[in-house]
Amino acid sequence: MKVWHDRALAIAYGTAIEGWIYLIVHSALTLLERKAALASLSGAVVFVLQRASMFAMLLGLLGFVVFQWRFLKVSEKDKPQPIGQERTGAPSLGLT
Repeated sequence: MKVWHDRALAIAYGTAIEGWIYLIVHSALTLLERKAALASLSGAVVFVLQRASMFAMLLGLLGFVVFQWRFLKVSEKDKPQPIGQERTGAPSLGLT
């Protein structure tokens, strides 16, 4: 399996972004949950606040996927090709 350096960078940076998103969202939802204990909130808000870890993980995963997609889309643009090979219409995944 061929892995270009841009794919490896996308995985490394995407994972770092996912981690930061998780930390920020989980911390914010945990703080809101503590403040919510003092006030009466709707059932949907309480549902989200009680499952802060799950929602933070899902948002982190979404951030990872979006970063991968955008990074690879930008990196495929104008990538130099080896001499004698012409670029085809669809970008290859390099899984050969």
